[in-house]
Amino acid sequence: MKSFVTIGACAAALFLSACGGGSGGSANKNLIPISDPDAVAEALTVKVNGVEAEQKDGEIPLATTTGSEPVIADLFDKISAQNGQKIVLQTTVSSTSPLSLLFSKVSGANSFLEFNIATVTKADGALEIEITIPQNITDGEFCQLYSAQDDSDRVSQPIQICFEIESTADDQAQSGAVFTTQFLAGGTFTVNPASDDPLNQLIFNTDGSGSVRFAPNPDNEFDDNDVNDISWFVDAQGRLNITEFGEESIYDWLVTAIEISGNTARFSYSVSERGGDSFNGLTATMERVGSTAPTPTAAATPTPTMTPANPTPMPSSSPANPTPSPTPVVSATSAKSCFNPQLFTPGTSYSTTFLETENFDGQTFTETKTDNYTVVGNTVFDGRNALQVDDNEVNETATYNSTEYFQVNASQPAWTYIGYTETDGSYQALETLNPGITFRFDLEPGDTYPYSFSISYQETFDGVTTTYNSSETGNITYVGRAAVTVPAGTFETCRYTVDYAVTDEAGTYSSSEEIDLIVGTGIDARYVDNYQDQFGNSTTIAELLSANINGTPVR
Repeated sequence: MKSFVTIGACAAALFLSACGGGSGGSANKNLIPISDPDAVAEALTVKVNGVEAEQKDGEIPLATTTGSEPVIADLFDKISAQNGQKIVLQTTVSSTSPLSLLFSKVSGANSFLEFNIATVTKADGALEIEITIPQNITDGEFCQLYSAQDDSDRVSQPIQICFEIESTADDQAQSGAVFTTQFLAGGTFTVNPASDDPLNQLIFNTDGSGSVRFAPNPDNEFDDNDVNDISWFVDAQGRLNITEFGEESIYDWLVTAIEISGNTARFSYSVSERGGDSFNGLTATMERVGSTAPTPTAAATPTPTMTPANPTPMPSSSPANPTPSPTPVVSATSAKSCFNPQLFTPGTSYSTTFLETENFDGQTFTETKTDNYTVVGNTVFDGRNALQVDDNEVNETATYNSTEYFQVNASQPAWTYIGYTETDGSYQALETLNPGITFRFDLEPGDTYPYSFSISYQETFDGVTTTYNSSETGNITYVGRAAVTVPAGTFETCRYTVDYAVTDEAGTYSSSEEIDLIVGTGIDARYVDNYQDQFGNSTTIAELLSANINGTPVR
């Protein structure tokens, strides 16, 4: 069970958990060579009538020769496709006996897939094969073999289908072109897509905000003012990441430079609607309007910022006591790009693993903790409309399951944490914040806002109920951008500080926090909590070991 803590420590858990997030697409440095059949087989996703496969080493079973073998209807000899594309093939298998297994193998690979189709094959032998081409595969061709087996162990002759892939993933790797913040920031670009995409203008403001405009077309009812807000940033691989805020949906763009010359860039891009369709393999050219793209110059020496001191952990019996990372350098950019609506979209799942180092009155403790989150959907908590997020926490000694509740304002943007519940056998806990703690992203460097709320906490164990009441007041400050290095990697982050005081029956105690949220994903990269109460002073430093959103690693 989770032990009761005052809201200062709860805020630590809140920022480590609720501020997760997703990046868009696979890095070019992890390209899958289409000439490597084992790599293709490992990355390819295949389902048959909705069933996933068991991977096995070796070759698919040889066809038998009884004369009563199943027969798979021929598919296309070759299909042209793009990286990231999902392909659905319809076929049938003729058989005198019920089908049991389907085999699939990438030609030349040292393994194959085995699908148990005994319970999902229709009476007419119809099969639906769903193949997802890896996003980061290179140009070229690969082939697959398919064969079927009936319940008498008779195996069909294999059929072959080949895929000719036109990939955008290796365009950047081949050209060496990369986007830079200097090229984009402050610019208005006219866009000329190679397809019938109505995209015709992109604006990139220096604070990471901007807009996208679409020419009149049937989808926008020929509205010549179809403009959506965006947030944007350039990642470590030189790719442009855009979040588009539509009237009814949110879209994630991944834009890869093919060629950049002067004010003009030719690029490929993919667009994914959250909870909807994806469009891959698009190309376009954009040209900066009015002014020349600025020439990159050496970065100015940053102004030092005040941050809480990081204590040097004292020796302990723990296996490893990591030295906290140095306080990173801060630069000035808006916080909007650190709000990730995907983390509050029903159906999203994400996980984070942190190494926490706590120094309490001269003793040092370390712990590795993983939280697995599922965004469930809208509900009512404490008489208020809320978004339910389930949390499965696994640490070195126990597993906890709890439910957290938020109110989300995606247009501001901001989210408000209002409480959580937990049930574990005879243990129950309920925490309610009134009105809640709001975390805002409509901030410029140096912006500060105050907050205050009361807390009601109730826990029941073996039929005995205990209630705690407290209150908290404080100020949240957006400091600016910071480059942070943690075990998971080096990230550009939005740095916040929180100065707060908690009042309960024991008195009033002042504490402070420092939080680094990763640009584009909202995942917390690093967290420092300098906390005090009637029991003493403690400093906790949490650093990200790994994270993923819907199975995609945060890098």
